[in-house]
Amino acid sequence: MAEETDALVAMTRILSPHCHVTGMSSGALIADCRRRTPFLGMTTTHVQKFVVGSAEERAEFVTDLIRAGCATDH
Repeated sequence: MAEETDALVAMTRILSPHCHVTGMSSGALIADCRRRTPFLGMTTTHVQKFVVGSAEERAEFVTDLIRAGCATDH
């Protein structure tokens, strides 16, 4: 549970200002306040990989968030 909380805090740091992350029992939900389809769901496995995964796994995850418009590349 603490790892998932740490992951959500870390994700908040990389998300675009218009996006918010909320923990759920089955993973997390990223809400994008600018889009018509404003939600991006993440499984618990994805949330855990963000914390305990390899650097390559985290980089891939961040790249996917950037492509989805939910994170910035700086």
